[in-house]
Amino acid sequence: CLSCSISSTRTLVMDTRDIRPDPCDARLIGLSNCLQMAACLCQILAMIMPEFEDIAEIIDFVADIVFALISSCMLAQANLELTSQPRPANWGKMGQYPRGGSKGMRNMQNQDGQGGHLPQQMQMGGGGYGGGG
Repeated sequence: CLSCSISSTRTLVMDTRDIRPDPCDARLIGLSNCLQMAACLCQILAMIMPEFEDIAEIIDFVADIVFALISSCMLAQANLELTSQPRPANWGKMGQYPRGGSKGMRNMQNQDGQGGHLPQQMQMGGGGYGGGG
């Protein structure tokens, strides 16, 4: 689904780079969701009462335009973040390393302060997420 892939990409980029969403973003996404629901309800009403067909088409059209605008903004934000930051080949050269994983995983650090190591029970074959043993 297009909306899920765009939203998950945006969320992944924001999470891995510790970017907080703007409150206005949430309002715009909420507006788009409400318009999509209104379009759906009007389409259902149009099946029952034919006089709602024109309004259903108009609301559906407006909802699609708002969705396209908001999706393009999300993609532009993700693209900007991905292209303005160093690529994996440059991380070692510039002393910058990826901040991958969830915040909880990044907070798991071993004694010497280096992040990115999994606890023993989550390593391969050590139980945890369905691993054997």
